[in-house]
Amino acid sequence: MPAHAHLNLLGFVSLFLFGFYYRLQPSLDRDRAALVQVSNWIAGTVGMAIGVGLGHTGREAGDPLAAIGSLAVLYASGKGPLGGGSRL
Repeated sequence: MPAHAHLNLLGFVSLFLFGFYYRLQPSLDRDRAALVQVSNWIAGTVGMAIGVGLGHTGREAGDPLAAIGSLAVLYASGKGPLGGGSRL
């Protein structure tokens, strides 16, 4: 099931790595940019997983939702302390 794989990889593994990095960098732990990055990542992952699930079941609304979620995840990966983006 594709939605399960996307949610597992992006929703658990990536957020685990975020948390591990933030744990190693205590100065970033309470940074607003870190909160924005993780919030955008979570919202994008949920949207992408729902979109992939809908698309896999044949619903036309799934593909645009998966694309928007993918773009949100891509944006979140480039912003914040982990992506080298600018500080907020």
